[in-house]
Order: sequence, then C-alpha cells, then structure tokens
Amino acid sequence: MIEITLFFIFVMVVLLKPTVIPYMALILLFIVGLTHPGILDEYKVTLGAVNVFPMDLLYLLAGIYFLVYWVRISLDAEFKKNNSAETKAASLLMLFYILFFVGKLINGFFAGLPFDSLIRVFMGDTHMLYFFMPLVIYKDISKLKRLIYFAVILALIFPMCQPFLVHTEFTRSVMKGMGGVLRLGYGDANALLGLGAVALFSWEYKKYLAFLPMAGIMMLAHRSAFVAIAIAFMAISYLRGKNIKMAAMMAVVGVLMIGMLSLLQSFTNIDILGKNLSRAEQTFENTGTTKARIGVIPIIFEEFLERPLTGLEYREFHEMTQHNTARNFNITHPHNFILSTIVNTGLIGVIFRFLLIGKALSAAYKLAKSEQFKSIGIFLFSWMLYFIFYAAMNTTMESVGYMFWFVCGVTFWFFNQYKKTPLVTA
Repeated sequence: MIEITLFFIFVMVVLLKPTVIPYMALILLFIVGLTHPGILDEYKVTLGAVNVFPMDLLYLLAGIYFLVYWVRISLDAEFKKNNSAETKAASLLMLFYILFFVGKLINGFFAGLPFDSLIRVFMGDTHMLYFFMPLVIYKDISKLKRLIYFAVILALIFPMCQPFLVHTEFTRSVMKGMGGVLRLGYGDANALLGLGAVALFSWEYKKYLAFLPMAGIMMLAHRSAFVAIAIAFMAISYLRGKNIKMAAMMAVVGVLMIGMLSLLQSFTNIDILGKNLSRAEQTFENTGTTKARIGVIPIIFEEFLERPLTGLEYREFHEMTQHNTARNFNITHPHNFILSTIVNTGLIGVIFRFLLIGKALSAAYKLAKSEQFKSIGIFLFSWMLYFIFYAAMNTTMESVGYMFWFVCGVTFWFFNQYKKTPLVTA
C-alpha cells in the first residue's frame, strides 16, 4: 500500500513541477548505464495486471503533455501563434505517427495479448510523445540551458564512475561473452556521453573537458559509438568553419583521453587502454558481430515483403518473442533502428519516421546557420546525427529513444524563437 501511495504523491509532485521530468529521465539513464537495465525492475508498483516502473511514470507524463499541447494549439490563440508553421507541420506528422501505433495497440488488445506486454511494446514504439514536452513546459531559454548543463555534468561524471565496475561480476560476464572486450557499463549510456562530448565541442569554451565523455565512450567499447562521434565531430567542424583551432583542440582531447585510460590502467592492472584501442581498430573490420548483423538484412526484408504497408502486428511480434528462435530474435532485435522500422511499421512507418527525422535535422541545420542560435543549432544537429548513426547499429531508438525525440522537440522550441525574430544568416 505504501508503494502505491508514494507512486501517486510522485505523480502529483511532477505534475506541479514538470521541468523536473527530463532531469529524472537523465538520472535514470545514468543509473542504468552504470549498473544494468534490470536494476530498475526491482522498483515497481503493481496495479491489477500492470507493472509500473520508474520510466513508465515519465512516459505517462509525456502522454499528458502531448494532450496539453493539442488542447493549447486548438484553444490558445497566443500559443498557436508562437508555434511556427514548421513546428505545427512536424507536430501533425507526430500525431498521425502516434495514431498509427494506437491502431496496432487496439488490434493487439482485441487479439487477446497480455495487457502488460502490449503496453510495454506500445511504449517502446511511441517515444515520440516526448517531442511535445519542451514545446509545452518551457517558457524561456535559461531553463533549457540549465537542462543541457545538467546533462553535460552527468556525462563528465560518468567515466569517473565506470572504473568501479572493473572487478564486478558484470564485467567478468561481459568479457567472457564478448571475446575479451572490456566493456565498463551499458551501451545506452553512449547517448548521454555523446550528448556531453558534442555539447562541449559546440560551446565556445572548455572544449578540452570533452576528453571525459570521450573516455567514457571508449570504456563502453561500442564501435558504432566510435563511428557516430567521429561523424558528429566532422559536422561540428564543418558548421564552425573547419578552423585550425578546432582541429588542434580535438587532438588535445584525444591525447587527454588516452592519458586518462592509461592512468586507469595503472591503477587496475588491466589492459584497459590496449583492449579499447584494439576495439577501435576493429571498427571497419568484418568481424563475427558484423557478419551476424549483415545476415539479418535479408531476413528483415523477407518479413517486410509479407506485410509491406504496416509491418508486424503486435500479436505477431509477441508470438516471436515467446518463441525465441535465432530467426525470431533477429527480427525482433535487429540492432538497427532502420531495419526495426522497416519490419515493425512497414512503408507507412518508414515514411513517417524519416520525414520527422528529416524535418528535425533541417530545423537544427537552419539554427546552426543563423547568427543568434549558431552554437545551439550546431549542438542539436550534431548530437542528432550522433544518435542516428549510433542507433543504426543498436537497439537504442527503442530503449532510450525518448532522448532523441525530446531533443527534436527542443530543436523546434528554438526554431519557434528563430522564426519569431528574423535573423541574419552567418
């Protein structure tokens, strides 16, 4: 009973102070990245046939603010005026995309799927609800900047906590299962670390601190993150004008990152630097993992051709997870959000998702080319690129997609300010 009471108190507090929501999501990501995804499963409230976990509360609130957005855009003339035509078009696309999944939810319900499993899949598919939160709850730029600062602070702290995982059971099991790779933490934390590194390089000062989140990315040992951060840094360099100072600072950050890994190695007597640099060298090699993921592509397109418009129904997805053969696992976890979108949503979902991503990138790029919002535009555009390329090789869009869609909402929040005050382009 006490858990249910605390649950409702928590909901009321957050409803009264909505700006704490993204802070809590970042803290949860930080905790999971340093422990393991199942750690939060120990903290739940059971309401009938439904288990409620901490992230579920944030999703519920995202849904509430989704409704608030549409009520205000319909009834509040001032709010409607402050949303640019581009923002309203993106929001309408979001609405149709969410309704597409509502249709799948209804079909799954009438197919008799377990309610908890049905809701869990639906929530993973509709992380784009977080897009609407910044458009509703933020009134001025200072609150958004404080949120970014908080995310950067977590990204700076994260790699300093990772060494405590060296002698844990988790590290031993990962090294055994990953061919000797030393992976200190869980992969979704790369989204947080990339956010920190990209933000620091997008700002006018303290760029050298980017070596901390960069070292964290190395400790997580995901080659996809190595590719993604390189692409993000190239985007920053291009948007900033490819200046020599930027290139020199990147070299300094690289030296500091190697120095930190060497220092950590001296304290742990484990070849952390060697293992991670070796992992980086394998980025473009055709390893066993690479071959396995390439082998998923024809399987995905075979399934896609069976239902090309709408993709797998929730009933079919659920049955595949219940009969976890190698083929079914590859279909339900293709480790690539593009393939996942193709097989789960068909052509309809593919068109919606990539239109939305394209619109968000376009808005961020316009901000990056403006005078007043240059730094924030560079940050938003480059981090979204980082997330897209990382998620193209992992299950990140399904597990922490809320970060991506929230940042898309932030992009359009700034775009509204940009459209209200015509600016001279750089």
